[in-house]
Amino acid sequence: MLIRYIVCSLMLTLGFGVSNAQLVNNLGLLHVSEGTTLRINGGFNNHLLLNNRGHILVSGNWQNQGSYRAFQGIVTLDGNVLQQVSHASDSIHTLRVEGSGEKQILDTLYIAREIDFTHGIVNTESGGAFLMITDEADVNGGNFDSFVSGTLYHEGTGDKFYPLGRYGYYYPLFVEELTGSNPVTGFYYEEPNPSPMAGTNLDSVSQSRYWQRVQAAGSFEEAYLTIIMDEMDGISETDLERVVVAEADSITQYFRSIGASEVLGSAVDGTVRSEVAATARVFALGFASEVQVQGIYYVPTAFSPTSASEENDRVARVYGHNIAEDNFVFRIYNQWGSLVYESTSFSDANTVGWNGTHFQTQVEMPSGVYTFILNGQFEGGDSFQDQGTITLLK
Repeated sequence: MLIRYIVCSLMLTLGFGVSNAQLVNNLGLLHVSEGTTLRINGGFNNHLLLNNRGHILVSGNWQNQGSYRAFQGIVTLDGNVLQQVSHASDSIHTLRVEGSGEKQILDTLYIAREIDFTHGIVNTESGGAFLMITDEADVNGGNFDSFVSGTLYHEGTGDKFYPLGRYGYYYPLFVEELTGSNPVTGFYYEEPNPSPMAGTNLDSVSQSRYWQRVQAAGSFEEAYLTIIMDEMDGISETDLERVVVAEADSITQYFRSIGASEVLGSAVDGTVRSEVAATARVFALGFASEVQVQGIYYVPTAFSPTSASEENDRVARVYGHNIAEDNFVFRIYNQWGSLVYESTSFSDANTVGWNGTHFQTQVEMPSGVYTFILNGQFEGGDSFQDQGTITLLK
């Protein structure tokens, strides 16, 4: 079916049947006015201009090769078979995910105001797929029948919701107080978590799953994360007091605890919120080495002042929670034992850190392995000491 010029009002149905055997091609101007519902039983291909102020329902493939003007229009993908979506980097004001068929995103798609997950999996795993929620948009719904399989991106800072899943399992990620510089932050869910290595403040890390952060633009500084736990983790009710969120810089590096400020639900159906803001790239469920921990700290193992990725990678900082300013000392030495950096303030070591220059002469230090010594105490009174190495990369 070909459309060269049509203005829709009230209700119009195009096509027959529920498969892509029926394809509607718009070769001119199609204007869907406010209060109008346009039902397309089959696929739709926009070649020229589509103005959407109403509601378009499509049961087949959606392809936009022309210009799509979103206005306040709604697009509902409600097919019960595979629906491929190619939108040519235009935005959709409101997208509703319905119908049992998978919705496969093939290129860049921006959600301007709202996306609702009711039924049907949104697949973003094909090459070139990029589904982004703009800073003004809301994400609603999400369940075992409707989630994103692949990477979902959010623009901006603040609180973000990622309804993620894979292989028929639903494991959403809740991100709060995200900070950074013009960030476009993506997450995807994967399982299992192969051979995770437990590091600082951890006895073990769940092998069931992990969430991976992907930075598409801007810089990510930190955010608080809430993750899911269920029967797949094999947690007993007595283990709940040891459950924490764990993070690592990559899936092959050691995980460290970022604590648990809140544990809700049960061991087979619950959530855990991190006590410390996350700064790394990989996140999983962990089990703390001690039931009662007054505070948490860690020092990264490497950094590069010339890193083009994120600000956190350009300095060596001390990260932590409930650390007192009193009796705090952080020192870094070169391979000959000469002091190149010193801070007696946790606040300074946490926010400014060492940028790879000598703290007195400001001379840039060469690449290499440096030794750090850290002494401090938690606000509850317990003291801690640590020693290790930091690799300076250039």
